[in-house]
Amino acid sequence: MPGTERTVVAIIPARFGSTRFPGKPLIDLGGRSMIVRVMERVSKARNISHVIAATDDRRIASVVEAAGFLVLMTKSSHASGTDRVAEAASMLSESERPDLVLNVQGDEPLVAPEDLDHLVAETLKSERPMGTLARPLAPEDRENPNVVKVVRGLNGQALYFSRSMIPHGALEPPHPLQHVGIYAYRPETLRALAALEVSPLERCERLEQLRALEAGISIHVALAKSPRPTIAIDTPEDVVRVLERLRDEL
Repeated sequence: MPGTERTVVAIIPARFGSTRFPGKPLIDLGGRSMIVRVMERVSKARNISHVIAATDDRRIASVVEAAGFLVLMTKSSHASGTDRVAEAASMLSESERPDLVLNVQGDEPLVAPEDLDHLVAETLKSERPMGTLARPLAPEDRENPNVVKVVRGLNGQALYFSRSMIPHGALEPPHPLQHVGIYAYRPETLRALAALEVSPLERCERLEQLRALEAGISIHVALAKSPRPTIAIDTPEDVVRVLERLRDEL
């Protein structure tokens, strides 16, 4: 990865004990575990200096290390991936302290490197405390609670995220947007978020980004550049869809 003027560290949070899909970081995706697939994709981004996994499970750590990637062991008590990423970022040495921290979900094995580069550039340009990605929502996903929706203002700032369909009756512009679960944080914003309690809307929707909005932290929403949507693995059925895409790409 070519060097950049800004130091950007990507941290991938991964836990074994997922409620909906236990052990999913280690599921086999065409000969590689999911966590390794994600880290390989992220490492192809040009604007990312370091790629690190953050986990509380030695099984995951062993697989990551065997693949030649860095891993940091974190607490098992974290309520969200953001909290885990924040702890991992706090463990970096002074010389490794980044200008921007990327939180790339460990269940996004099809994440596009060009989208990560775009998110880094857009977040730095926006000068907002954090940023994330979105893309047009496929009609078949409008009622799917596992597909998170987002609405943004005319200035690109996130207004709300939900598992329900928003905005109501969106048949004409503004067209619904699907949230892509990748975040870019200024380090001080990440520390501030991790210090906050789980917020009421975060608990209700089970969406950690709502903690930031409820605390008055603005989020820039960049539109993804890649032509094909990613597929987050939330259920065993999603594995089949990801394997089909991987076969297509090969």
